[in-house]
Amino acid sequence: MFLSRRFFWLIAFIVVLSASGYWYAPLYPVARGMVWLTMGLLVADYALLRLLGKVQASRTCADKFCLNDDNDVHLRLRSEAPFTLRLVVRDELPAEFRYHRAVFHLKLKKGAAKTITYTLHPTQRGSYGFGHVLCFVSSPLGLIELKRKQAEPCNVKVYPLFRKLYRYELAAVSENVEQGTKRIRRAGAQTEFEQIKEFVNGDEFRAINWKATARARRLMVNTYQDEKAQPIYCVIDKGRAMQRTHGGMTLLDYAINAALALSYVALRHDDMAGLISFADKVDTFLPASRRSSQLPLMLEQLYAQTSHYAESDFDALTATIGRQLRRRGLLVVYTDFDGFAAMQRQFAYLKLLARHHCLLVVFFKDEEIAAVADNQPHSANDYIVHTMAASFTLEKRTIATALTQAGIYSVFTSPRQLAVNVIRKYIELKQRGVV
Repeated sequence: MFLSRRFFWLIAFIVVLSASGYWYAPLYPVARGMVWLTMGLLVADYALLRLLGKVQASRTCADKFCLNDDNDVHLRLRSEAPFTLRLVVRDELPAEFRYHRAVFHLKLKKGAAKTITYTLHPTQRGSYGFGHVLCFVSSPLGLIELKRKQAEPCNVKVYPLFRKLYRYELAAVSENVEQGTKRIRRAGAQTEFEQIKEFVNGDEFRAINWKATARARRLMVNTYQDEKAQPIYCVIDKGRAMQRTHGGMTLLDYAINAALALSYVALRHDDMAGLISFADKVDTFLPASRRSSQLPLMLEQLYAQTSHYAESDFDALTATIGRQLRRRGLLVVYTDFDGFAAMQRQFAYLKLLARHHCLLVVFFKDEEIAAVADNQPHSANDYIVHTMAASFTLEKRTIATALTQAGIYSVFTSPRQLAVNVIRKYIELKQRGVV
């Protein structure tokens, strides 16, 4: 129970009235009578709220929130009191949402109901716990507020940006890109069954399907095509290099969003999507598959991933991939290098991976440093800063050149354009028959 502001204003008035009794005696008995009246109203107000001032509240929200997106939460309130209730409703948010405000003031008439909707904008992945919905109820007398706990605590999981994956379908299915391509049977490539068709001159006799021939009473042959389902593994580095932030998100967040977008597009292209994450050790390995549940499985694996302060162990990554992946596929490694020397420390492992797989290394451009390098200097200090920024940008481009010379594909991109550029590179490799 809480005393309201109206009660304290009333007490203040009684104090002033009582003090005025020193100068005008008839006011003192009036003040004393108002004290007793106030106490009586207080007891009556408490009894009304305790016995009749009932309200029901419930919270409705998705069990999966989307990172860096607006997520709606609905509070449903219904009065069970025979009089109008004044309510102050406060939803107990997770500590991570401490900068959000979920306090609402409203009135509910007898038997009325109302729905309050507010939005939350999470900036970190993980699991978050909501508490109760607290309703501070007051009657028309308005002297006290009675706190009532409603709605059971619940947990929600904040996932990467899964709601907007459909937008990347435009990048994956582009008629302008795919028109005019010709399916070529590559020597030594694995094949898969395509269809059964009627025999025509030029078909191989070894491909005759005798069971289908017996049913159709004419020669039927099996046709095959290059196997479409290629394993596409998104390999996400969670080391300290991926802790750098850009636009309120870490590089790891951008990498996770891009990995999901690429996996979505790869599945649309009948490829198999898989996932590997590592830091000082490989802690996530999801075998590549094209089943319908693969993307939800990747979401479950990725929503709680965090970066580490340790340096990434590419040796452990190479050993794990060598043991687990017997079939050649596309490895898309999301990482970042502080400089050319940092890349050289991992260069031997990258070349070893590229020997057995098609390797695509994705690393990041610092847009702020690039903007400084593009600006025209005007003073001596500007020239120093400009030279350092240009040197850093050039060093990053040198990394891309060194990777290309070693037969390793690369994407050097800003974090905001990461998903689009990776998908474009994947489609390019697909068109060239590399994947």
